[in-house]
Formats: sequence, structure tokens, C-alpha cells
Amino acid sequence: MWARVTLSCAVLALLTASVTHAAWKLTCVDGSAQAVVKVPGQPAQPVDWAMCDAAVDGICNFTVERGGCLCPGKGCCGFEEFAVPVRRQRVVRPNFNGPKLRLRCRAAVPCDEQHHCAAVTRTCEDGVLGPVEEGQCDLDQQANGACTFGFFCLEVCGRLVESVAVPVGQARIVERPNLPLITVTQYTLRCVRSP
Repeated sequence: MWARVTLSCAVLALLTASVTHAAWKLTCVDGSAQAVVKVPGQPAQPVDWAMCDAAVDGICNFTVERGGCLCPGKGCCGFEEFAVPVRRQRVVRPNFNGPKLRLRCRAAVPCDEQHHCAAVTRTCEDGVLGPVEEGQCDLDQQANGACTFGFFCLEVCGRLVESVAVPVGQARIVERPNLPLITVTQYTLRCVRSP
């Protein structure tokens, strides 16, 4: 009987140790700034202590908040930055006393019938105003190294509700609802230098 109790305690201790020492999975999708963490035994959830770049370039650039310096403000301990190519992983420990993080970079989800959205690509020349449409090209009309895409909610709102800046030579993926319908359009916004 004591052997069973001792064996059960040992197995429980090993399982607890393996869960507490297991790496947390921190995932980014190329082109999305939101990082999602999966802690062993818990559901995946978005976090505010890590973020990703919004460029669609085949690399997720993670920015992870350091902790453990006992300062009161958010981010006051600084940040660590890590680059991970799409479909790759990297294990890091940004905080000495914190958990290991398995950084994972996923490719952007293709927009097709399975994902219930329409795909639209807008290519904009820096400094050139495009036609009035959702994702209208360079609203600021200045050749300043970035294109400003405008979203107006034309059918319902009729005015500018959001603008998205994309640096020259880069692309960014954004999803916008199609009001008054209950559908989504995934825009790939690309900015090129004007000739």
C-alpha cells in the first residue's frame, strides 16, 4: 500500500514539474500584430505583454515584455525582440525566472470560401491618390515613404473610419467588415515607391 502511495506521489510530482517547466507556445500570424499564448492545461488566449509586427514579409518579429525588475509600470523593464520565419519555431527565455517561450510564426490564413471572406489586393503608389473605394490609396497624397489606405464604411457611414499606413516596399493584411452585410473582406495592402 505504501509503495502505491509513494509511486502515485512521485508520478504526480513528475507531471506537475513537467507542466510547470513546459514551454508556453506564443504564436503570431504573419501580418497580424496580435500574439496568442497557449499555456499547458489552459486554452489559447491573446496577450498584452507580447506583440508582433504587422508586415506581411514571411517573418514574425516578436516583441516580448521583460519582467522581474519590480518596477510598477507596464513595459518599464524593457522589451526583447526575436525574429522567426514563417512555419518555424524558436525557444527563448526572455525573463530569467519566467517560463520558456516557444515562439511560432504561422503564415497568413488564405482568404477563401472556407474562411468566409473575400480577398482584395490594393497596390498603392506613394503620393498618388487613388479612386474613392474601400482601401483608397494614399490619402495624404505625399511621397513620404508610406502609403495611407483609407476605409470609409461607404454604404453605411459615408466617412473615413480608419486609415492604415504601410511603408514603401511592404505589405499588410487587414480584415474589414462589409456593412450592412455580415461578411468580411481581407485586404492585402501593398505600397510601392512612385516612379
